[in-house]
Amino acid sequence: MEEAQLLHKINQGIDPELRAQYQTLRAKKEAETLTDAEYNTLIQLSNTIEQFGAQRLEALAKLAQLRQVSLSELMETLSVANCKHKRFKLQTSQN
Repeated sequence: MEEAQLLHKINQGIDPELRAQYQTLRAKKEAETLTDAEYNTLIQLSNTIEQFGAQRLEALAKLAQLRQVSLSELMETLSVANCKHKRFKLQTSQN
């Protein structure tokens, strides 16, 4: 994969509709008004977002290797935030 393709993958954001749906369901979970069907959807969305983050991180690692710099150096150069994904944290039980 060439640098331009890697940069495109790195800079590609999560679909705004998917993010909005995730945030809506997350708020319902916190308010304890989430149905079982919505909970299953929330898990699927969380998995999708996690996979997106993993693919982005993989592209970052490949680009770092291509440029022969460390991953943290590349992330600093590109002003990419460290991917902790606290806002996407999902507990596996419905408490």
